[in-house]
Amino acid sequence: MANFIPTVICAHSLSEYKTVISQIRNVQSKRNRYAHNSIFLNEKSNKVVTASMKARGKLTTKIEEVTIDDLKQVSAEIHMAMLDLHKLITQKEYPPIWEKR
Repeated sequence: MANFIPTVICAHSLSEYKTVISQIRNVQSKRNRYAHNSIFLNEKSNKVVTASMKARGKLTTKIEEVTIDDLKQVSAEIHMAMLDLHKLITQKEYPPIWEKR
């Protein structure tokens, strides 16, 4: 496989760097809510919930309802952050997958 040689990143790309990194960090924390916590069906309420714990100074627990719309939203935000990062690096812009029809 040939070595990838990056092209010179133009000044415009660098001005977008902070915005893209901020977007990635924001969506990363949303992703982590689902990737690192338990998701299960609460049989009493018949709703899907996520359970999380934190142990910074004291132990705290949190149970929150999860909807399919929540998962779709986070998935879309992850996808858009990925596209923005791709554009930052390659200077090529692609539409989101839901617009490719």
